[in-house]
Amino acid sequence: MEGGDNNYSTSSFQLFDSEIFEVVVHDRNKPFLIMQGHCEGELWALAVHPTKPLAMTGSDDRSVRDMTEVVHVKDRKEAIHELKYSPDGAHLAVGSNENTVDIYGVVQRYKKVGECIGSRSFITHMDWSTDSKNLQTNDGSGRRLFYRMPNINDINSVDANFNNQVLVTADDYGLVKLMRYPCIRKGAKFKKYLGHSAHITNARWSHDYQWVITIGGADHSVFQWKFIPERKSSKEALHIAPQGEIRLPPCLVRRFCGVEDVH
Repeated sequence: MEGGDNNYSTSSFQLFDSEIFEVVVHDRNKPFLIMQGHCEGELWALAVHPTKPLAMTGSDDRSVRDMTEVVHVKDRKEAIHELKYSPDGAHLAVGSNENTVDIYGVVQRYKKVGECIGSRSFITHMDWSTDSKNLQTNDGSGRRLFYRMPNINDINSVDANFNNQVLVTADDYGLVKLMRYPCIRKGAKFKKYLGHSAHITNARWSHDYQWVITIGGADHSVFQWKFIPERKSSKEALHIAPQGEIRLPPCLVRRFCGVEDVH
């Protein structure tokens, strides 16, 4: 199927695994994926995200696919007949006929973050606890198992600004965070900044501590953040914080493609 004028002619073609690509004639080496689907057997597994317009499907072709985005997961050699999102929407549990359940991080673009083993037969059903911390599974032998989700360390990078006593972190949820240094308390207060569309793999202060550079994993982007130290008013200068109070750190300004956003 072809269309367009002589300067922008396109062709579409379908592959065996139900994928449809569009190819621009003058740029044939970069086909664009229009549609994807499963290619063999039957579809059994279906999961709908609790807060987003996302629907995942799994089938006998051993793949998991998101029909609203280009997401394709295929880590197993046997059929997948059960899928279930956690209530908080952070993880997707995938039950296969290999007697295992794989856990994927949604924000990390379905990066595999865990595996539940111990079943003696294929996975038939799964249920999350309401707090998303526990997973219950049933298998073909009638065995029921319970798994507790670990507190996964989602921080990929930490760098300190000793001059201003501030830490910057980059995590799997696409967040850049600032917090006071030294940070010795669990659950310490912080400020967070959005920009990347997927997990952030690294963050570093510039040599003069005026900028933070972050790089994204799946989005392949580089962000530059302007560090703005807090400005103390005369009232604040006279104020003595009570013991135990944790003051929030200053803020960052994102500079990307010539656009600045202040948070």
